[in-house]
Amino acid sequence: MFDMFFGIPAYIALLLMQNINNIVMFPLENLLKGDLRTKGDLKRPFDKAWKEYEVKYAKIEKEKKQHAKEAGLIRTEVTSAEIADEMEKERRVFQLQMCEYLIKVNDIKTKKGIELLQHLVEYYHAQTNYFQDGLKTIQHFGNYVADLSIKLQKIRQKQDEEKRRLIELRTLLRNAPGLDKEAMNTSGSSDRGTGYSLHQLQGDKQHGVTRTGHLLKKSEGKVRRVWQKRRCQVQAEGFLDICHADETKPPSKVNLLTCQIKLVPEDRRCFDLISCMY
Repeated sequence: MFDMFFGIPAYIALLLMQNINNIVMFPLENLLKGDLRTKGDLKRPFDKAWKEYEVKYAKIEKEKKQHAKEAGLIRTEVTSAEIADEMEKERRVFQLQMCEYLIKVNDIKTKKGIELLQHLVEYYHAQTNYFQDGLKTIQHFGNYVADLSIKLQKIRQKQDEEKRRLIELRTLLRNAPGLDKEAMNTSGSSDRGTGYSLHQLQGDKQHGVTRTGHLLKKSEGKVRRVWQKRRCQVQAEGFLDICHADETKPPSKVNLLTCQIKLVPEDRRCFDLISCMY
């Protein structure tokens, strides 16, 4: 049930991301990399046709003036009507290129304006569907989650009640006559010794917070391990200093706050000091 509860919203979110790419990002990328990048090239045919028109017009005008001069006339200008027939081809080419250029400019304006906004409207509808489908999914599983919450609360109450009864039974058994108190305490202490406690042994601060003495420490040899007597000092900061056989060397420091002390059941005078090396 929960795989459907989390899987369906994830699938709806995936569809939304696909709609972002298809509806918005892809058309925008095509516009930026296509039409807008080649916008400067669109005007080249138009500029070429205009330049050819001007060159042909200037050439014909110059020829008309030259003919008039040869005939003994002086002409300062030539009217457009006189050379219109000879410029018919260039004029139509120029008009055609102008139309082509204006059509392409109109297409770019449409893509930059109307079509881009239309894509944003489509994405708005896609996002609306995303939230509506998500709400339908949550509402579909609403009754199941509500029933599950009630069942979990009942199970929790049942387990708490079982724990309360077990604690009461344990108290009655501990207070029952004829029970071996020492065996019970030993069992309890051994159980506690298997776990980790940050502050396992507490001393009496009236007698000071620093202790110096000697402890027997097993050697670290691989073949034969023997007991070695070492002078030790426990400091107020929680460090245990273990001196070497050559006391001129600096002692080894062990942080008791990060260590675990396990008592040895066979000999209550012995204990294992487990240090966390980090």
